Amino acid sequence: MTVETPTLDFIFGDDRLNGAITLPNDQNPSDINLPSGTTPLRVCLAQGEEEACAVAVPDEPVSLFAIYEGTENEFVVNYPGPPATFNNAYREAHKSKVRIEVPDVYELVNIAITLSDYAKRNPGAIAQSPYADEVRSHFTPWADHPFIQAVNMLFESNQGMYPILKMKGAAFDFAEGDTIKRSDVYKTIGWGRNVLIPLQSEMSDFAKRSGFRTFYDEHRSFYQAQVNEIETDINVQEMWDWLQITFPDVQAYDTVRVLFSPLVGYNQSLATFDDNGFRELQPHVNFPYLIKSRDRSDAADEAMRGVFLFTELNHGFINLVTDDMTGAIYTAMGADLTPYARAGSAATSPSYNGHTAVFTEMLNWALMSVYAQSRLDEATASEVARDISKTMVNDRGFTRFKPFQDALLEMTAHPDAPPLTEVIQRLATTDTKRWTAE
Repeated sequence: MTVETPTLDFIFGDDRLNGAITLPNDQNPSDINLPSGTTPLRVCLAQGEEEACAVAVPDEPVSLFAIYEGTENEFVVNYPGPPATFNNAYREAHKSKVRIEVPDVYELVNIAITLSDYAKRNPGAIAQSPYADEVRSHFTPWADHPFIQAVNMLFESNQGMYPILKMKGAAFDFAEGDTIKRSDVYKTIGWGRNVLIPLQSEMSDFAKRSGFRTFYDEHRSFYQAQVNEIETDINVQEMWDWLQITFPDVQAYDTVRVLFSPLVGYNQSLATFDDNGFRELQPHVNFPYLIKSRDRSDAADEAMRGVFLFTELNHGFINLVTDDMTGAIYTAMGADLTPYARAGSAATSPSYNGHTAVFTEMLNWALMSVYAQSRLDEATASEVARDISKTMVNDRGFTRFKPFQDALLEMTAHPDAPPLTEVIQRLATTDTKRWTAE
């Protein structure tokens, strides 16, 4: 299709995203990643009445082309099939259970990230520890391996690759020896296509040449000690139970699988799965080291340690509520997001691009204070709310967070408070003046 102007719409199924694409591409070809599905889907580039269309079949990427000012631009549409399949044995083994794990191929990928040029440019992405020092000492001789170079190229193609790459690592397992194979359970984890599928042979060769499996086996007791510490000090089961009771309209999850690497410095993300009604909540987090503060009691220190896990579990519930409130949230906050997100801060990162994303992230952290309010003594809960507010405003740049959290806590404090979903809706409708910018 030859187009006259650089702005294109994208159509998939019954949905049309107006102005979704601006030519020329930063990359050629460029990926368009669709949500997973099971049936063929019509996809199109469109400008006015003109369309360039194809039929996307699950797991078979298809290309669409647009010519602008004599240059052909290619778009590869990735349409993944179901991201996970839970057979009866899996369901029976994990129903109603919480698992906390450092999977082996997942750790291999995190080691590759640690050796990457990205980690050199972003040293805070890797948690500094004796274990990280051991990783660098053992694996640096293979820093020029084709797998590490491929990881470098992935980062060059997309600076937002870190969580994508990390999460995809859990969609692989070791077969015999050092051979890495696709998982029998997960086809992909997280958003976008599985960028590691073309690199299976390179991953296997890196594991073999570097002695990864021996290194991993020698550190099993260390991984297990960190797993035990999370299990002992952070009650994930209690968080999960509270969220399911608090959000009765959200279909319950059947299992929780927490994945982490001791190498991860500060990155958290969430994957959710639903295979014929069996639902899995899968947070990917950094190991929550206990940080003592002279400004907090020991009880508040312990409560704050659970923030990162709670705020990932929480997304599996609140996003399903706020996604249906987009119009009300936009009206409440007004067109200009500047009063809500400080320039140059985390609040203005691509992760929070839009009114609903900013509202949802404020709600996400404020609900940790509601959770603390429901289960801790008043003084400790107040400390938690105070520290969360300081983090969100001073460190992350959500400038209207404090009045937002204060309104939420006041509305949920009394015994006859309305259901939390109703409180959230009121924050975006009848009670907006309690927290929005004037």
